[in-house]
Amino acid sequence: MLDPVIPPEWKEFSITYRRGGTLYKMTVENPDGAGQGVSWIEIDGMRHSTPYFDVQDDKGMHTVRVRLGGSTRLPRTDTDEFSRSESLIDQK
Repeated sequence: MLDPVIPPEWKEFSITYRRGGTLYKMTVENPDGAGQGVSWIEIDGMRHSTPYFDVQDDKGMHTVRVRLGGSTRLPRTDTDEFSRSESLIDQK
């Protein structure tokens, strides 16, 4: 699950997440200054209306776009893939 919270003045940030031999290049967009709430995510060009997706170790590279501005925040659980300490690297 992706559910980032950032300062409203940030317009965008990018990270790279490695899962085994697979890279996920992620960009979080915040064009309206919402700072939270996922409107949609796009994985390899396919748009999804929920922030849930399976992180695979398929030895490939995937592009993920996240648009903030959704009306509600999602509850977090201990099993959320991106809530673990190993999750985010190379924040810029």
